Amino acid sequence: MVIPQPFTTASPRLINYDYTDELSGNSYITFYPTVANVTAGNIYYLSRRALDGYSSAVGAVGAVTQEYDFDSLFDVSAIVKGDALLNFTVLVGVGSTMVPTINIYHVAPDTTETLLGTASTATRTPGVYVRENIKIALTEKNFAVGDTLRITLSLVHTGGNTSVVYCDPTSPLSYVDAAGRTVGSDFIADIPFKNTN
Repeated sequence: MVIPQPFTTASPRLINYDYTDELSGNSYITFYPTVANVTAGNIYYLSRRALDGYSSAVGAVGAVTQEYDFDSLFDVSAIVKGDALLNFTVLVGVGSTMVPTINIYHVAPDTTETLLGTASTATRTPGVYVRENIKIALTEKNFAVGDTLRITLSLVHTGGNTSVVYCDPTSPLSYVDAAGRTVGSDFIADIPFKNTN
């Protein structure tokens, strides 16, 4: 005897979120921008796990705009919706200036970028560690299989001393900021998704 299967419109997949904002109805996935080193050079990517990075920081020196693209390829579809929350530590070199800007993109398989949201930090005092906390409103966007989430860290820099943004998720390194707080060297990016579970 064949037992009829009930019809369902439920998604055949389950996405594991790190936490849910019940008031907005969105769920968050935490990504860790990190650096790997291979024979071809450095690879910048978004890890779902806190891993030891090859380098504890990315930086800039001189009169430059230095960009770093941290990517995560989607193997399932999902909808980005809500406010991204980013937390990282910055050190501006003495005698230098640097303003980090975060751009969050949807990248199609043909490499077309669509900007979903952007924000820049305030100008910081050189020689002082600062723990940044940035909130970025994102344009709602469907990510299909094969699309990429990209967080671009753009460092607009002047001056001869190196300035850095730390991105080493599991490092035991810590620093003391201007307020006397101990701050870490991790870079955390909480990305909001429309909850479809």
